[in-house]
Amino acid sequence: MRELRTGETLNPYRSVDGSPLECYDAIKAAMGIEGFKAFCRGCIFKYIWRYDKKGFPLSDLYKARNYLEKLIELVEDEECANKAED
Repeated sequence: MRELRTGETLNPYRSVDGSPLECYDAIKAAMGIEGFKAFCRGCIFKYIWRYDKKGFPLSDLYKARNYLEKLIELVEDEECANKAED
């Protein structure tokens, strides 16, 4: 595995078999929102934990950031939904 360069695209949710269903959507559907948030937190922890141990620190930091952005998106969506209900 090579190191990701700054600005390089990371998309672990892309479909690999041409299916319109992305892995991200399947995981979220199977686990529910709270389960998926926990999954994202676990992935963030994993990539931060090991970023300086495998020889590809930026790659793992970019992956952690990707999951953090997904988690932020979920929390933002929840806050918007809660404000709309008020």
